[in-house]
Amino acid sequence: MYRWDMLESYMTQIPGLNNYPGEIRDESFGRDVLNPYKSEPELLNAGYYHRFFKAAEADAMGQSLGHRGFSDRNLYVAFTNHSEISHVSVKYCEDGVCDVNTARVSYAIPLEIIYLTPLHKWNPYDIKFWALREMVMDMGKHIELFKKAPPFGSGSGPVEDDGEIERPGVT
Repeated sequence: MYRWDMLESYMTQIPGLNNYPGEIRDESFGRDVLNPYKSEPELLNAGYYHRFFKAAEADAMGQSLGHRGFSDRNLYVAFTNHSEISHVSVKYCEDGVCDVNTARVSYAIPLEIIYLTPLHKWNPYDIKFWALREMVMDMGKHIELFKKAPPFGSGSGPVEDDGEIERPGVT
């Protein structure tokens, strides 16, 4: 199933091995390949990484949208014309006329994208951040107060913090 997402919008801006001036058209099997990301018909620049393509005509199954990675939904493909890249050739015949289609491609599989925002250090309300060490020390203070408390039901009331327990580094 075709689904546009944020990763798709990033990857379609990344050029393949021909870099930014690369203007490569996919004319596989004698058909024009269109850009599935545009509402108006426009030829796909296959020199940029993409997952999907749209055929100008529907195939025998009535489908016009194709996926480059077959069942791998994270595989992005960019065509290239560099001779150093191994090629795949397919001979196909239509109406008794045979032709050979050759393609050279590079692949991209995005592994991880980390988004950083100002929220990493932004604290407009000056909320205290408790490191694990401070939390453990604070818990220890409460345990010490509990140990000082008179037995339950003695009627002496709650124990106040007399400041005897020091918490170094905590203000």
